[in-house]
Amino acid sequence: MSAMSDAERYMFGEPCARTAEDFAAEDEPGADPLLGSGDESLIAEGSDTMVYGDGGAGKTTLLLDAALHFATGSRWLGIPVARPLSVLMVENEGPRPMLRRKVRRKLKVWTGPPLAGRLRIVEQPWGEITFAAGPGREALVEMIREHEVDLLIAGPVTRLGMDEAGTLQQVRDFTRLLDAVRAESGRRFATVLVHHESKSGAVSGAWEGAGDTLIHVEARGAGQTRLYVQKARWSSTHHGSTLNLAWTPGEGFEVSDARDYLAEIVALLADGNLRTSSEISAPKGKGGIGASRETVDEHLKLRPDVFIERNGKDVGRSPRATFYELARAPEQVVQVAPAEGTAETYLHTCLPHRGAGECKSSHDSGAEPAREPEQVDGDGDGHEDWSAERGEALIAKHEQAGAGV
Repeated sequence: MSAMSDAERYMFGEPCARTAEDFAAEDEPGADPLLGSGDESLIAEGSDTMVYGDGGAGKTTLLLDAALHFATGSRWLGIPVARPLSVLMVENEGPRPMLRRKVRRKLKVWTGPPLAGRLRIVEQPWGEITFAAGPGREALVEMIREHEVDLLIAGPVTRLGMDEAGTLQQVRDFTRLLDAVRAESGRRFATVLVHHESKSGAVSGAWEGAGDTLIHVEARGAGQTRLYVQKARWSSTHHGSTLNLAWTPGEGFEVSDARDYLAEIVALLADGNLRTSSEISAPKGKGGIGASRETVDEHLKLRPDVFIERNGKDVGRSPRATFYELARAPEQVVQVAPAEGTAETYLHTCLPHRGAGECKSSHDSGAEPAREPEQVDGDGDGHEDWSAERGEALIAKHEQAGAGV
């Protein structure tokens, strides 16, 4: 009998590694978006989403509104919902009578399509549903199977089988419990899990590397809520985006026109000058962007890929102060092609110390040929000292040689 082909191994569940062409050609169900469209899935079939925020941030109100839109196939926050979904909600925190009242208010003012029984809320056992082995999980599995659930909204995670905030290993163990619920129910449902934030405003525990989508909810007061999509594995459009929401009658939400604080902070720091969060949040007439200190701090902390944090003593300032600069300035770095030990090295080197603005202006002003200054080692460290004058000359030299822009 001849050996099985890779396709046959795959068909019979045997270990196999197929060619890229055969792998891509397999039409496997489960890649469709639930929230999103085409190849942009904020929530995909079988994916895991975490929504986190401070107590009182409005997570329950937000997700109840989302649940009605999911169950009726209605666009939510301007994002398409693929089809009416079978949604199951698990609320493991707070008294049941209060949630009844909240749901009653919401249904009374709901003006969308009829739910047609597609949204269900676990009534009992109340507060005892868990992903850990036991009666709570058995009850959950039976409900998921019976109602053919597409989307499970549940929280908080610390009441669902995870007793602590979550080390990396604890997070992995928790996701295995969730996988077990999927296997036992026979349903490849997606989840939206609710969690609290840490004192620093980040997600509590090692969740950044887990799951597919990570969303931070922040109440802004005066009828405003902010959603920051910290991670969207299957949607480059939504990854790193911010949705500023205005409350609408009936405990609903709509996207409002609001400021892009991230873009404003990046534009301010593009001159290369180090600033504290207080200096960044200062009124526009005083060199800042004119925002609250809390808003600026949140953007700085949540985007370590964009902003570098430096202690004041490392930059010749007060050791009690924390300063920020851009992690990189790609528009400056890519302007000069790689050349051994010269112009591009200068651009990388000068950014942290001299500022992206000076590097850029050095490049932009390099129209006139300049002599190459002598190499100087003034500090005796065995390496040539870089200066703006030398950088300008090297950039001009490479432009003349065809290695520049």
